[in-house]
Formats: sequence, C-alpha cells, structure tokens
Amino acid sequence: MAWYERYGWSSNPFDLIPMPETISGIEEIRQKIVEYVNSGDCCLLTGEDGMGKTIVLKWLEKYPSPKTISIYLNTLGMNPEEILKINVDEIIREKSKAGLFGKKKKIIILIDDANTLPPLLGKSIKRNFDDKLISSVVLASDTDELKNLKGNLLELIGNRKIELRPLTSEEAEEMIRKRAKHRNPFEKDSLEPIFKKADFIPRKILELCEMVATSNTEKTITKYFVKKCFEYKPEIETSKTEIIDRLSPLQKEIVSILKKGNFTPSEIAKKLKKPTKTITSQLAYLSLKSGIGVMKRKGIENPLVEKVSEDSSVYRLTDEIS
Repeated sequence: MAWYERYGWSSNPFDLIPMPETISGIEEIRQKIVEYVNSGDCCLLTGEDGMGKTIVLKWLEKYPSPKTISIYLNTLGMNPEEILKINVDEIIREKSKAGLFGKKKKIIILIDDANTLPPLLGKSIKRNFDDKLISSVVLASDTDELKNLKGNLLELIGNRKIELRPLTSEEAEEMIRKRAKHRNPFEKDSLEPIFKKADFIPRKILELCEMVATSNTEKTITKYFVKKCFEYKPEIETSKTEIIDRLSPLQKEIVSILKKGNFTPSEIAKKLKKPTKTITSQLAYLSLKSGIGVMKRKGIENPLVEKVSEDSSVYRLTDEIS
C-alpha cells in the first residue's frame, strides 16, 4: 500500500507537479498578467524558487482567452541537442493556423526559467514579436537580471515586472484544502508550524506536508506530531538503504532511474512522465544545491547525486548511495 492510500487518496496530493486548479493567493497577479497580454504587452514574473511562477504560467497555458493560443517553453535541464531541435518559427506557424471561421488567434509565448533561455532562441522570439506573429511574451525567472536576454527579449519588458510574494496563512490553508480535497488529515492548528518552517513558500509547504504525512501512522496529523517531526535528529551513521528510505517518493524514483545509468533531467522526466522543471528541482535537493535544511532534517548530510562534470547536464549517483 502506498503511503497516501492510508488517508484515502488515490495519488500524492502534495506532488510538485504544477496544478493550476489549486492555485491560491495570486488572483491579482494573474489578472495583471492577463491585462498585459490582452494589451499586447510583454512582462516579467519574478520570485524566488518555489513561489509558484510555473503554476501561474501553467494556468495561462491551460486557460487562455478564447482569442489566444498559449505556448509554454522551458529549456531548463535540456541538453544542447534538445535545444537545437526547438524551431520557434515552425512552432508559431503550426499554432497560428486559422481557427474557427478562419479567424487567426493571437499567439502568447510563456517562457519559464527565462534565465536559462539560450540567447539565439530569445532573438528568434523577439523577431517574431517584432513581425507581429507573436502578440505577447510572458517571462518567469528567479531574477530580473537576465543577461542572456539583453539586446532581445529584455527590451520588450520595460518596467512591466511583477513579483510573487509568500502566501498568507489563509492562502496556504486553501492550497492544502484544494489538494487534499475532502480527505484533509491535518488538524487545523497543525498546519501553521509547517507554513512557518516553509517561510510560507508554496513548494516548501508541499514538501514539508509530504514529509510529515509519510512519517505519520495515524489517520489524523496533530500539531504535536508536526513539531516532533521537525525536532527529529537522525543518527549520523546510516546505511545506504536507510538513506533512500528517508527520501520522498519522487526522489526515490529518481534514484532508481540513476541506478540504471546517467541521465539528464529531461531524460529522467520522460521516463517518469513528470515536468522537467520538477525533476530539476528534485535533483537540486538530492545534490544539496537547494533545500539543504529539508534534506538535513531527513538525515542527509552529503550529496546523493552530482553532475558528471561541471559543464554537463548529465547526473549520476554519488558514492553515498551508488
């Protein structure tokens, strides 16, 4: 039995796959972006890792206005060969075919992790915007210092920059309620310690909720148990099997894939049928490039995965668990 079945769920409600229908706390930001898009303007959405930038873009992709077609693009984790296969002109030609009654729809380009977009792709997208083949471009990035896009897409942004903020307690509760649906095991006062530990950042909240839920053996999760989870300090000496047991379900799947060979984030994503961004984020945790506090609470002091070389996008297991 999978851990989530104990609570009556058919799948993991805290999965990091972006779920636009569970979006909370960003209605005003979403509306502002829609206004820019409808006006034919370009804009930049910023916020630290895990704030919900991808969810906003996925919402725009999933729920475009009747007169627009949204194209989501993210080159994060792609190897050079995969990037070379991206033909912006061809994608736009295919998507801009005449719609109902012969009326062409406006093309909106949504670029996630814009700081990783190759300059050549940026120039190609800007050229199509200048030629009025693209109506608007929405960029999302952890930073507004997009050196890779200077001289092309960055010129289109101007001062149209929108920054995501952390959730409020009410917004965070709503997000968990939507994901857990009618089977929420968290007692009301048990969530606040999680929100504070996660600095009210959506992705961190989901990761901590999963950690607590997988550790719990009861039908409900109390505030006392949550605090007990955060105070837990594992033994320093642990076996490779014990280390793997402390990983999240998705992290275990990634480790299982890497035991069979070395792969790029996009290759792992295809095997697991997950977004490349989600896999890249988890590899950052497993390599201790991100979420160090979360991993240390699991008793993981050393990187479990690493790149085969500094300039490579291919990952392998380290001696810790290989």
